[in-house]
Amino acid sequence: MVENEYTTIPEKKIRALKTPNHETMTKVASDLLTPEEITAMYR
Repeated sequence: MVENEYTTIPEKKIRALKTPNHETMTKVASDLLTPEEITAMYR
């Protein structure tokens, strides 16, 4: 991207990016919110 001038972000900043940690709060499908729970949060 930098070599082809698709971005103005310095290469140093791009190289510093890391992938997200695999350790998240959601471990299994049952930990996910249901559509009803999501709807209830914004009502």
